[in-house]
Amino acid sequence: MKHESVDEQAFESRGTMRVNHRVHNDELIEGMVHTNELTRIDRASLPRLVRIPQPNEDTKVEQYRTLPTRDANPQEHEFFWLIELHRTERMSEPLGIKLVGDVILGRAVGDYRPDIDLTSFGAGHKGVSRQHALIRPTRNQLFMLDLNSTNGTQVNALPLGQSSARPLLDRDLITLGNLSFTIRVISRPGLRKAG
Repeated sequence: MKHESVDEQAFESRGTMRVNHRVHNDELIEGMVHTNELTRIDRASLPRLVRIPQPNEDTKVEQYRTLPTRDANPQEHEFFWLIELHRTERMSEPLGIKLVGDVILGRAVGDYRPDIDLTSFGAGHKGVSRQHALIRPTRNQLFMLDLNSTNGTQVNALPLGQSSARPLLDRDLITLGNLSFTIRVISRPGLRKAG
């Protein structure tokens, strides 16, 4: 198994970071990696109110739930995505999800249960609707759609129009009402994690 580490002198330019990877035999590989993460210097220069919280990456996901459960038979799926939703508050466990179809994020009310029930995260007090937003996986891209929610959906602090779609990238900040998560893309179709 190869162990990669990113060289500390990596720099970022308009969403693409030039990095040097060191693999286990000390061979240096140069490459480009697409990212939405700011460098430490850039993040420190932002006013505190507009800084996007970083996920708690110390907590690892042990198990991924296949969602939506109505499509949980793995033999029927041509492709899937492995994602993690990390709360911006460091006290909660990330949600590990194997996406095999459209997934609704929201809160349970009465007999209704969305695919991802955010009730345990205080969704009712934070303005999350029953059917707030939808994550749609395609073969090449993940999309976030607002489902005409009362308090709106934001991706990286930019509001989504009702029923409009926005592409999601690794480390994007998703806000439903006043409840925020950072999305981590662990694996995508055609690009599986080794090991």
